[in-house]
Amino acid sequence: MVLIELLVALSIVAIMSAVMAGFLGQLRTVGRVGDEVAIRAELSAAADHLARTISAARAMPLSAPEARAGTDTNSRGQPALVGEGAGLRFVAVTPRGFSTNGLSEVTIASRRAGGELSLIEILRPARPGGASIVAEVVVIEGLDGAEFSYVDADGAVRAAWSEEKLPVGVRITLTRDHSNRPVSVRDFASLN
Repeated sequence: MVLIELLVALSIVAIMSAVMAGFLGQLRTVGRVGDEVAIRAELSAAADHLARTISAARAMPLSAPEARAGTDTNSRGQPALVGEGAGLRFVAVTPRGFSTNGLSEVTIASRRAGGELSLIEILRPARPGGASIVAEVVVIEGLDGAEFSYVDADGAVRAAWSEEKLPVGVRITLTRDHSNRPVSVRDFASLN
């Protein structure tokens, strides 16, 4: 009788161990999926912010680098948007304070520090000879990739842009690795 009770107890322990092993495996999977959802939400929020900022671009000439340094130059012939895969620069209406907006020269750039890629946004007032109050904000940190591409009026996608007119749109792709798998988010900034 003792032997039968011992075998029954061992069987119950084996069944419970099998159930617990399956439960713990599912728990790890749920945790991994939860982390991926959080990463995707953070990337989506950053891409959405960038898309809204880029959509506010105006077809106004950028100041020449010399003009920003303080010398008086003619801005005719200057591009309205200068962009490449890692970042872009344009003039846009941006918030200034709680209830006012103003024209700013916006630079969105990639910065790598300590092996970690960050996207930064630099706002510089777009008034020649005015105060050069510069605001620099980190949009997102810990990226493994950030790419911008530019759609022209014919629908062709370009890796770079430097023209007096704005592109039709800008594609934004942000990537971060999670558990040795890339998590990517794409957004599109439409420029009318």
